[in-house]
Amino acid sequence: MASFETESARRFLTEFEQILSNPKLHFFYCEWKLLLAIRERRFMWAAISENVHQYPHFYKAYLAIKGSIVLPYDKLFPVSLQNWINDASRLCLNVLLDGSKANIDALIMHIDSGGHYEECVPNYYKLCVKGFRKVSNICSKYPLGSQEIKDVVDNAASIFATGGHSDASRLNKILSINIDKYGSNAIKILHLVQEKEGKQLEFKSSFNYDVNNDERSKVLKYQCTKTISAFLNSKGGTLLVGVDDNGKILGLEKDLSYVGYNQDKFVLKFKDTVKAALGAKISNLVEWSLEEVGRNLFVLIVEVKPSPFPVLHNEKEFFIRFNPSSDRILDNKDYQRYVQTRFKDLSA
Repeated sequence: MASFETESARRFLTEFEQILSNPKLHFFYCEWKLLLAIRERRFMWAAISENVHQYPHFYKAYLAIKGSIVLPYDKLFPVSLQNWINDASRLCLNVLLDGSKANIDALIMHIDSGGHYEECVPNYYKLCVKGFRKVSNICSKYPLGSQEIKDVVDNAASIFATGGHSDASRLNKILSINIDKYGSNAIKILHLVQEKEGKQLEFKSSFNYDVNNDERSKVLKYQCTKTISAFLNSKGGTLLVGVDDNGKILGLEKDLSYVGYNQDKFVLKFKDTVKAALGAKISNLVEWSLEEVGRNLFVLIVEVKPSPFPVLHNEKEFFIRFNPSSDRILDNKDYQRYVQTRFKDLSA
């Protein structure tokens, strides 16, 4: 006849085997709950060890927490680390309510200056630290008010050192975020759209599609190449195509539809248009790339260096940047005066 400890252990193993086999529960939540439950049942440790091999899900989780079962209380519930986690959660809530730079900076400073632990602490705490480190990276990388920051702090504000099921679901969302989803140019776009157009920044809604009239328009191509030529003749600048005047990202869905959604063809058409309007001699001064800044939301970023020589648009027009606009110099004397000043090394 089985002993009381053995029967109790088998019931315990059966109960947790069902819990641990639930695919909706995250492994670290199950590990944490199992660790706490086993520690409360010291009298059946031997019986659990003897029978655990018969329960595959339990056995896998048991191996993960085995080293933590006999931890002293202060190692199992490290006060300083728990306080750090809970304070990080509170600061995330502050950012969620008010995403100001001061609140973002306070959150980043707190995360980057703490979260230290000994190797023996339970896995849940380690994953909390990893998750909050990712929160800091995202808050440092993305611009104020971005959806990326809002989403991550929304989840992180619900993570506490107690380690509940809801906490685990939120933490898992953070851990699964790919912070390298967007390249450096895409991140740059997200920052630039929060600025105002100026002498070195211009937004264009599209390259070929007239948003207002819902039709193709060659005028838009002209506006883009005109802006590039003005940047070349001034101090350089950045043109974002797929963004309206207010900095709202519209994307280039219609423009891409004209080339069968072939991104390479779109970029090639842009290249040919620039080359036809400005000549091949500016090829080393202008760089562009099509970047995805949201699901199927593309923006063309064009970065222009100041030209060491005057650049004519369509071999006859000379544009310069004057604050947030590209203006044509028509008077020959004004042109000569500008060239002598802007390209003085060349004129000498």
